[in-house]
This record gives sequence, C-alpha cells and structure tokens, in this order.
Amino acid sequence: MQHEKSFGYTLILGVCVLISLMLIGRMLLYQPLPVHTPYTGQISSQEQGKTMTYLSEQDVSKYLSEKLPEEVPLKDLQITLQKEGIVTAKGSLHKNVLLQFGVPQAVLLWMPEQIELSIRFTALSDGAALRLTPSELKIGDVTVPVGHIPPEWLSMLNETVNEMLRQAAESYSQIELLDGGIQLRA
Repeated sequence: MQHEKSFGYTLILGVCVLISLMLIGRMLLYQPLPVHTPYTGQISSQEQGKTMTYLSEQDVSKYLSEKLPEEVPLKDLQITLQKEGIVTAKGSLHKNVLLQFGVPQAVLLWMPEQIELSIRFTALSDGAALRLTPSELKIGDVTVPVGHIPPEWLSMLNETVNEMLRQAAESYSQIELLDGGIQLRA
C-alpha cells in the first residue's frame, strides 16, 4: 500500500516538474508580436501627382452620427466598409420608430426600449458619387425585407454620404472602398 502511494506521488511530482519546465521555457523563448494600431484620421497624400484622401470607418461613423437628420434616429452608429463594395451600418433606435417599418403597435409592447438595427448596403460608384443600395435589413435578430426601409431615409443617407465625401476632398474622380476605409483619388 505504501509503495502504491509513493509511486502516485512521484508520478504527480514528475508531471508538475515537466509542466513547470515547459512554462519556464515558454517564458524564456516568448517574443511578443508588435502591436498594430490602425490610423483613425484622414490621410491625404500625393502619389505620382495624384492626390488621395483616406477616410476610416471611424471617420465615416462619426460624420454620419453628427450629420444625419433627426428623421433617421440611429444611435451609436458604427459603419463597416469592405473592399467588395459592402457597407454595413449598425446602430440602435427607439422601438417606436419601428412603426415606420410596419411593425404593429401590439408587437412593440413586448420589445425592449432600444432595438439593434443592422443594414447591409451594396455601394456603387460612378466616379464622383457613391450610391448605397440596401441588400439586407435586420431588426434585432429578425431579417426584414429591405422594402420596409423608408425611402426618405435612403435618400438622406446617400445625400449625407456624398456631402461627406465632397467635404473630405475638394475634387476627386474616383472612389474606392477598402477594408476599413474609403479612398478618394483626384
């Protein structure tokens, strides 16, 4: 009996020593990765005589949060940009706004005060203007047909986005969506 206990303790001790040596070795050989923090401001640069302006997702989100009219009551707006031409707007709105989407009053009684809203757009550029066309609408976890988005919201959004682009660069001839930003080229 004593021999079995001794073997068990020795085995546990051996495993602990092995784990300790592995952890000490990992600490000695560890090399941290460099931390990358993306630039969140506007960048203007000259590339072979062409002027470029870069707007980050944070720039676009901040501008739209400040400039969208009260008829588009999104709070905590976050914009995500992808080079494939996909723009996603996420935010929250008060549940009473859902009446504009055709949600019955009785359903609103069971909903929280603030509802998450996510709209995915396809962005098309004709050179000097950007046109956002909705492709998916989610209210909370429910996907809703994009036809329920009030048309005046879409026109206000497109006008506000193009106003932002004109203010960012005095003259540009090309709009390029990148992962995480928009690049304007003269």
